Amino acid sequence: MHEREWPSGLLAMNRETTFTVSLKSYPDKKQTFATESVTLTAEKDYQAVATLRLLPTDLSKDVTNVYLEARFSDLTSEQKLPVSRDNGFLFIQTDKPLYTPEQSVKVRVFSLNAELKPALRPVTLTFLDPEAMVVDTVDLQDVTGILSMQNPFKIPLKQSKNSVLSRLQFGVWKIEATYAEEFITTARTEFEVKEYVLPNISVIIEPEANYISTANFESFKVKVMARYMHGLPVVVADVFLKFGYTDQSSTNVLAGSLRRGAIRNGKGDFELKVKEVFEGEAEGPRTLQALDGKTFYITTTVQESTGGISQESELATVKFCLSPYTLGLIATPPFIKPGLPYFVRVMVKDPLGQPVPRVPVKALVTIMDDETQAQDHSDQNKYRKSQADGTALFTYNIPPNSKTATFSLQTEDSTLPHTSQAKLTYSAEAYKSINKRYLYIDWASHYQDMKVGEYASINVYFYHHPSITLGTFSYQIISKGKIVKVKTVPRVGSSNVQNINFHVTADMVPSARLLVYYILTGEQMAELVADSVWFSVKAKCVNGLKTKLWANQESYEPKENLMLQVQAGHGSLVALSSTDTAVYNLRAPSSDPMARTLRHIERSDQGCGGGGGKDNANVFHTAGLTLMTNATAKATSSEDATCSAVLRPKRSTDMKKEMIKKVQTYNTKEQQYCCNGG
Repeated sequence: MHEREWPSGLLAMNRETTFTVSLKSYPDKKQTFATESVTLTAEKDYQAVATLRLLPTDLSKDVTNVYLEARFSDLTSEQKLPVSRDNGFLFIQTDKPLYTPEQSVKVRVFSLNAELKPALRPVTLTFLDPEAMVVDTVDLQDVTGILSMQNPFKIPLKQSKNSVLSRLQFGVWKIEATYAEEFITTARTEFEVKEYVLPNISVIIEPEANYISTANFESFKVKVMARYMHGLPVVVADVFLKFGYTDQSSTNVLAGSLRRGAIRNGKGDFELKVKEVFEGEAEGPRTLQALDGKTFYITTTVQESTGGISQESELATVKFCLSPYTLGLIATPPFIKPGLPYFVRVMVKDPLGQPVPRVPVKALVTIMDDETQAQDHSDQNKYRKSQADGTALFTYNIPPNSKTATFSLQTEDSTLPHTSQAKLTYSAEAYKSINKRYLYIDWASHYQDMKVGEYASINVYFYHHPSITLGTFSYQIISKGKIVKVKTVPRVGSSNVQNINFHVTADMVPSARLLVYYILTGEQMAELVADSVWFSVKAKCVNGLKTKLWANQESYEPKENLMLQVQAGHGSLVALSSTDTAVYNLRAPSSDPMARTLRHIERSDQGCGGGGGKDNANVFHTAGLTLMTNATAKATSSEDATCSAVLRPKRSTDMKKEMIKKVQTYNTKEQQYCCNGG
């Protein structure tokens, strides 16, 4: 891993010790790339951090591993570590998503290192046509972290095979960005080339739901709204509407689906007889079962009744589904801890992944003990209803001799038949401990998106033989592959639960992992006990950056000067871009750019899944750490990883709530309409 700091430390000691860590060549250990010594003292809770840096010039490009060597007293331990040349982040921005052949493409690249600071590395841009052929490459020098092409990319002509004339290349083009030297970091984006004219009318199709299931398959309602691009509603217009379905390969519009209606004062309501039209087709899917998983497709043409201006629009976001719900686990560990509570948080989502409140959920639980005897624990709390965030919480007390627990969850919507209920079944194995010592982080019962500046409060449960006293325990917070906080906490009180509280900081964005562990001596051996959880952190931007942009007035006449005011941190470099929003009626952006950026940065997380592990070493491995200790733990190899991604939610937002919140920031109906339309 190039230009990477390697936090390292000994978990626990009871005497002052000098600890030396080194990075050495693999497999011969003849070359030492970096080394550092630290002294562990009682004043620092026998913990320290050694920082090692592996530079790009240290290794040839064919080297894939190095040794991490740890030495203290007369003991030496080593561990093979993989080397990655994916370092830093690249983001590509174009001035708009759609171009005519006569237009040029303005391109900007943001280049950051692993610390999210300007990388200052040369970048190469590669342009590929719709046939994936390389058309042009451009080398850019980075002096600020923001690289712009001096000359915008001009879409070239292509020689036709059957003619000496050239033809334009319509379709979706791609841009790839790579670092010119040393690193393999890449980024990609795309833009479309086609002949188009910016629309005079904005048409929005608003469905009654984002899915078609048993309840609305017979009749499905949509609202068609039309406004001129300057904001006023279309007073009177004719509407021609057709529908069908799309699958992975094609779009199919049904001949019998044509409906004609009218818009008055910018709005028109339509009721579509979906079931009747599909059943009347001679070919293709005719039932909801046959359409399950496909997308409902609507196309409309709005034509002025007076002026004759027309505009087309389409909608392809509504899903056909037998069940209007899916179930997923949130903040729920994939392992149970015998003798401790276990919290299951299940999320009810619609077909587009949005949370659904007020849906009854039933849970059935069977726990197997070490004598393979099954016990039904379903009666502890069998029914729950999803809350405003779409989640329902179930709590179970796991018996001390438990080996596995099987959970069967399903919705209990009384308006749906049994076959349309969403179902989820999974098994959780017991964490393996030689001396039956356990630790459980209760993140599920207090699950929420953390916010920078707030304090997190999380309960930790302990289980060990009552004759042994636990004096302290420790925790680490890891974000973007780095340890950002280490703390040792005194164990207080006689209860088996203790709360930890920490400040959520900007260096934990966009997500972090909380790792809690203790080493307990007694019963003739020292044992390391650990648990971990993953949590997301919300912020408007990474590294605590803040930017504000505003104008002195809301509307301007053509050729007027627009005065902008920008507020940012001292020394910040701000890049501006402007786009005629009418182009988004022809090609909408694929996703929220900020969410896409955070997902990209989150790739630097060296861990996997939602946390936890089958044993102490595996807990460290899934948290993205390499463990070396003499306390009954052996490092887990990457091939033996336990990763349960289903227990970690994808980064997303409740788009409907976010859209409503954003729309309400505008004062006039015209502005709210334009915001709602994108």
